Amino acid sequence: MLALDVSRSMNAQDIAPSRLERARLFAADVMRRLTGTEVSFMLFAGRAIMQAPLTTDLNTIELFIRNASSTAIQRQGTNLQAAFQLARQNLNSPYATTRFVLLLTDGEDHEGSLNPILQDLSDQQIKVIVVGIGTESGASVPLEGGSLLRDQDGVEVTSRLNVESLRVIAERTGGAYWSLTDAEADVESFAGIFRSGTLTESRTTSNVIEVERFGIFVLLAVVSLVLEAGLRFRPTVYKQAIKI
Repeated sequence: MLALDVSRSMNAQDIAPSRLERARLFAADVMRRLTGTEVSFMLFAGRAIMQAPLTTDLNTIELFIRNASSTAIQRQGTNLQAAFQLARQNLNSPYATTRFVLLLTDGEDHEGSLNPILQDLSDQQIKVIVVGIGTESGASVPLEGGSLLRDQDGVEVTSRLNVESLRVIAERTGGAYWSLTDAEADVESFAGIFRSGTLTESRTTSNVIEVERFGIFVLLAVVSLVLEAGLRFRPTVYKQAIKI
């Protein structure tokens, strides 16, 4: 499942032209490299909404990505819990042994503890691949009409990429964290995570996590008949559809 943050903070321009635009371009690039993979797509801000259920029609997914906007969800905020709950419901299939959430966000969660839902995802072997969007130095948040977002005291709000919290999400679910810069620079390797089922951290770290690849159904096929030795069997593993 692809989960795209469309909260107002994603309009920050600490990366050009904006966090949201770069996230959309990157997501579309990844989708073009996942032919044959089942993908679902959601948007989230203060709540999460499903845009497309699991499908191999990635042209449709790409269309939804290109139309994603910070005005798509009226309730503002960055509710990662709601996004993960929707992902858990969508990926709750007994036939998938390799399940991913590709999370594109700046990580500014304002909705409380994620510990229970992260444990649920881990228990269901749903791994979160996080791409951090933005910079730790941050930027102001532009609003419609040209003004900037301010707090209740009238102070200009600076939105910052929360790397630490996003790394925790990846680690707690057995996933991986990438910065957008690294993911863009090596997008083919990044997309390969979802094709092969092998999780790799961004090139700034050496951590590599192997994902269990055993399918639910392993069938024995007869591959040769040896007259004196009798029948020999070679197991054929049928790959489960990778769902993100």
